[in-house]
Amino acid sequence: MKEQSPTTDKLLAENEQLRQRIRELEGSDSGGSSGVAHSFEALVANSPVCIHSIDIHGKLTSVNAAGLCMLGSPAEKDVIGNLYTDVVQDSEKERIGGLLKLAIENGERSDFEFRTAEGVPDIVFSSCFVPIKDDTGKVTEVMGIAQDITEERENRERLQASEKRFRELFEGTTSLICVHDTDGVLIDANPAALEVLSVSKEEGLGRNLREFWWPETADIFDRYLEVMRRRGRGNGVMKLKGPDGNPCYWAYENVMRSEDGMDQIVAYCVDITARVNAEQELRQWKDIFARALWGIVLCAGEERTIQNVNRAFARMHGYETNEMLGMSLDKIIAPNPETSYQDRLERVKEHGRMVFHHDHIARDGRRFPVRADVSAVRDESGEILFRVSMVQDLTKELEAQEDARKKDASLKLLTEMVPAVLWSTDRDLQFTSSTGAGLDALGLEIDQLIGCRVEDFFAGDGSAEKALFAHRNALEGKSVDYETRIRDRFYRVHLEPLSKGSGRIEGVVGLAVDITDQNRSEEIIQQTQKLESIGVLAGGVAHDFNNLLLAVLGNAELLEDHLPKGTAQRALLDQITNAAQRGADLTNSMLEYSGRARFKTKLVDVSRVVRDMRGLLNAVVSKKVRIDYEFSADDLWVLGDVTQVRQIVMNLVTNGAEAIGERAGRVNVRVAVRPLDREFLSKTFLGPDVASGEFVAIEVGDNGSGMDGEVRTRIFDPFFSTRFSGRGLGMASVLGIVKRHKGVIEVQSEIGEGSTVTVYLPATPNVSVVDDGVSVEEDSSRLLILVADDEEHVRSLLANTLARRGVEVTVARDGQEAVDRFKERSSELAAVLLDMTMPVLGGEEAFLAMQNINPDVPVLLMSGYTETATMSRIDGAGPAGFLHKPFLPSELMDKLMAVIGAQAR
Repeated sequence: MKEQSPTTDKLLAENEQLRQRIRELEGSDSGGSSGVAHSFEALVANSPVCIHSIDIHGKLTSVNAAGLCMLGSPAEKDVIGNLYTDVVQDSEKERIGGLLKLAIENGERSDFEFRTAEGVPDIVFSSCFVPIKDDTGKVTEVMGIAQDITEERENRERLQASEKRFRELFEGTTSLICVHDTDGVLIDANPAALEVLSVSKEEGLGRNLREFWWPETADIFDRYLEVMRRRGRGNGVMKLKGPDGNPCYWAYENVMRSEDGMDQIVAYCVDITARVNAEQELRQWKDIFARALWGIVLCAGEERTIQNVNRAFARMHGYETNEMLGMSLDKIIAPNPETSYQDRLERVKEHGRMVFHHDHIARDGRRFPVRADVSAVRDESGEILFRVSMVQDLTKELEAQEDARKKDASLKLLTEMVPAVLWSTDRDLQFTSSTGAGLDALGLEIDQLIGCRVEDFFAGDGSAEKALFAHRNALEGKSVDYETRIRDRFYRVHLEPLSKGSGRIEGVVGLAVDITDQNRSEEIIQQTQKLESIGVLAGGVAHDFNNLLLAVLGNAELLEDHLPKGTAQRALLDQITNAAQRGADLTNSMLEYSGRARFKTKLVDVSRVVRDMRGLLNAVVSKKVRIDYEFSADDLWVLGDVTQVRQIVMNLVTNGAEAIGERAGRVNVRVAVRPLDREFLSKTFLGPDVASGEFVAIEVGDNGSGMDGEVRTRIFDPFFSTRFSGRGLGMASVLGIVKRHKGVIEVQSEIGEGSTVTVYLPATPNVSVVDDGVSVEEDSSRLLILVADDEEHVRSLLANTLARRGVEVTVARDGQEAVDRFKERSSELAAVLLDMTMPVLGGEEAFLAMQNINPDVPVLLMSGYTETATMSRIDGAGPAGFLHKPFLPSELMDKLMAVIGAQAR
């Protein structure tokens, strides 16, 4: 009693192939055959086709998940042990029981269809009984295979009603059946074939099947036709283009037949697209296993020996994958005093899957934290076949968490320290929260603003309209920035729309940063930058003016040799010399303002300087002005220029006295030591770049008319005065001196309240400063001197001065010419006079070039700028000396002879 069905034939063929593969693997001598057999059994268990086994008593002994699903998903224990005929309808029990009996008693295979029993979904199965025999031929069990053909049967019944002529061929099949001639032209096709070809019968018949093959494999079609013509039979796999444009795969078994004298090829095909895709997916999973970023390790049963690992797991531990095969987990899992390996294994056995956090050990002994997701894969009896562990190295994650924790702590600390206010509102612009360290400055506590309206909070400062406008813009989804005043302080405000998960704007979040002190600091910085710009200009003018004064004073001294004392011409020459000297003093004041004046550093007792100046100060101020002095008992030493310190005191006292005017008044002079921190220094003139520490304070206060804010910002401008125009560089000179001494200035003044100006100079211990200068007299005859200066009158003066003393001179007009002259005659030169500011090649570059040619020739540098400013530009070995312009011919000769004498020694 046999009901043939292409579907059951397919199932039997696939099952037989599967069992044959299992028998081959079981018969091999591979050490891993058991594991592979179990893997194939797992595939059977997860097959979408119902596969079950029946003992010789007709009872079910096993059924896979697909079978349970088709039977209404009962528990496996509720099915195993029941008679197989219990799962079919009562009307079918006798028929199905008879077929099962034939299979058990006679070993006869049966193919049949049946419906499930009442009480479960009404499903029609295409099934078969396959007797399983032992070596003696005795049936030991029956293997049953069934596939849901409910829909297939319904289709077949409809086809039977409409197409009786092809009933036997097309009934209920999902296989592709088509007929074509030996050239591939389609003669007939069943609906399944037409569906795969995505054409109607009218559109498909008469077309060549080559059109439906996958384009890249079209050449195979010609070889297929040749085989069919030659052999009359063929089988294989064809790749077609499916209705959705994706490839589909069909296994075909084709035969040649003749009908009405014409050769035709009948193609019987089975859709194996799912199987091919599954194989591809399996390959992809293998590739994913190998390439996974997480480490994956497999162990058999409850063993600790590693069976397989991926590259990520091996690299995580510093090994190659093949090195870890067969390795014990004890070598890489660090001992844990809280839970043992066996404890973790028992938990996996109990729960099937567990996540553990513990340490692993790398090849180099390094311990690192991991997260291990361990799953148990079991067989039908519940025994663990193998364990799969997904392992993630948590080192970077924990480091990131620690960094985040530190950032959160830093953010919290920053919120506590920065004078900012943070808040949120609802759509009605009522505060829903308020926090931030900036609340203290406003006299508020955290969340004190809750329930208050925005316009009410800002109303007291006249900024309610601006605040409302900004918050309403934020409610429209805009980011808003503006500045405003709250109470007596200034804030920079940033607003953002507040939205929740729905995306609807629920309110506004705001941040207000206190910029009151920042605005003040910016004003100070702008003033300092303005003064620095003026200082640069003053320094440049002084430098050029010094070159002119050098020619005047030098030629005046040379002229003295030709004019006897007591003559009218000599008197005029003295006036010229005095005027030039006063001009030199003026340029020195300009250099003081620019921070480039001559700076003779030594320890200065500020108290002693002020005490010694009392008589002079009393003499230069009005008799109506009384000067009071107050001196600290502490040591008040600074490292600086005593002359410039005197000038600071003189300028501050005379300015204070002039502020009093013709009326009686008082000037207070106080000298003390004060510690200054960064907060205080940042609010002073020159303070932003000065380090905190101990400072000597020279404080001069008066009870004069005082100054408003505009005047306070201009008192250090050159030639600015509140008394009358053209007063000179008084306070501007003070600023330059203080800057040179790395000090700061504080100005306090209000209209009608007088003024107090305090100069702070860095305090220093009383340490001696040694002057190791050398003065040597030397015969100047038979000497060759190179003079390099771009100013004609300076070159001429220096050449005449040296020639009058018997010195041979060679001159150069720029730096490059000086280097060329030096290269030609370096072996003859006794010394070089080199100006620092020249065209083509500057003095610094020319000096370094000369050092490379012959470092034994002494070089005297000349400049209208100070020695310190000039020397700081030269790296490496310094020059032999320095001459500050303007200088007298006698100063030139003294310095030159000292340098030459030192070189000779």
